[in-house]
Amino acid sequence: MKNRLRYWLRKDRTWYLMTFVLLAVLCYLFPYTGDDWSWGSSVGIDRINAGFVDYGGRYFGYIIVLVLTRLRVLKALVMAGTFFGIGWIVKSIVKQKWAFFATILLIFLVGNEIFAQSVAWTSGFSNYATTAIMIVTFLMVVFNIVFEGKVESLWLKIGMFLLGLGGSLIMENVTVFFVVMPILLQIYLWAKERRFSPALLIFTIGAVIGAVLMFTNSAYTNIASAQDGYRTMSFSVTDLIMRAKENYVTAIHPYGLFKNVVLVLSLFLGGLFFLGGHKRNKVSVWSFAVFAAFTLIDVLSNVVIGATYKPKVFLYLEALLSFIAIVSLVVFTISILKDKKTERRIMTVLWLSFAILVGPLLVVTPIGPRNFFSPYILLVIISLMVWVQALEPFKAKKQNEFLPWLEKALRLSAVVVVAVYVCIFVPVYYVDVMRLKTIRKEVEAGKQEVILKRLPFDSLMWVSSPTFDKFTERYKMFYNIPMEVDVVNEQF
Repeated sequence: MKNRLRYWLRKDRTWYLMTFVLLAVLCYLFPYTGDDWSWGSSVGIDRINAGFVDYGGRYFGYIIVLVLTRLRVLKALVMAGTFFGIGWIVKSIVKQKWAFFATILLIFLVGNEIFAQSVAWTSGFSNYATTAIMIVTFLMVVFNIVFEGKVESLWLKIGMFLLGLGGSLIMENVTVFFVVMPILLQIYLWAKERRFSPALLIFTIGAVIGAVLMFTNSAYTNIASAQDGYRTMSFSVTDLIMRAKENYVTAIHPYGLFKNVVLVLSLFLGGLFFLGGHKRNKVSVWSFAVFAAFTLIDVLSNVVIGATYKPKVFLYLEALLSFIAIVSLVVFTISILKDKKTERRIMTVLWLSFAILVGPLLVVTPIGPRNFFSPYILLVIISLMVWVQALEPFKAKKQNEFLPWLEKALRLSAVVVVAVYVCIFVPVYYVDVMRLKTIRKEVEAGKQEVILKRLPFDSLMWVSSPTFDKFTERYKMFYNIPMEVDVVNEQF
């Protein structure tokens, strides 16, 4: 029996299966929260019947959330498949088996705010995690056909058209990315090799069609004329500068990188390993030193000191130092690949993709942690590429046991972290089910006011209990609780 267990644990597919099963169980346990109550009730049906007029042009994302808020088992499989798929595609890009488990590990060690709004929240997942897997799929194909010259089959061209069309109907900044990036890559191909990629051209056509469908929705006319009431966009130069400054300080600086402490640590340790095992050059040493020093200042300020109130001057100084740190990180990650043309081009495309995705967020409101899930995945790939270079000296040694040990440690860590989340969300699921049962019993007993028990670990969820009248109304609609019954949150 022990020998058979050891045999199965040595097989990669056993660990992949364990990972997927745990992901599916975890995603099933995630409760419906916040906007899920709207999409899963008659409100969602009313929106689709109205053609989402004056609501938005994220048509594909809306369809996804309408389905997932009605079929919990399907939700679990789709969410698990998406996170698994991201890990698998990153593995293909990085070309290392251990990259799959490293990606899963980093996804579930993302900062709490991004986790709550992009991973555990069905509505957030439908917009932000789905676009993440589309972006990495696009980049994987691009790296294969542009930098490795792989054959473009008919099925690839059809898939690229559908990817461009569907990917441009979920998130506005991703739509911009899917229109701009293939055009830049076509220009690069023509300048370098005097050729065009038919697959990229077909993808661009799909993306442009999606962009037209999205931005012709009347919601964006309302936003442009300042009549939306919720979303805004700046147009004058003064407003653009002020909005960009505010968005960078309050959202892009913290959520773009620095609140994701494990990812920052991964980049830092990967850089140290690289510098310790390779011949150094001044550019890589100094750029890494600036990144490390300014990142340390940011961590000390936000994690160690952790002040709830800071003067604006201090916030602006933090933001400036973080910008310098990111620029230094860009220089470092490209400089360590100076002798590897293909890898250097891939790294450049990753950073350019990061800039195109984040750029539009400078001038719109509202933005929050959920907007940074796709940029986070790009930073995960960048971090793993740094580690690939850092581990090269170990691969050169014939009798090297470090890399097999690293792979075992990563796959065990990934499975354990997902399993820990399962243990966290089991009581969440239990309380969510029991509080609804209690409410229904009290309603049947004729009570006109019921207490809604608070979910445990609520910092890992987005609006786990209705916080104002609109959410309370949608909660009652979603669970078919009579409107005349007052639902009151449990007080502490």
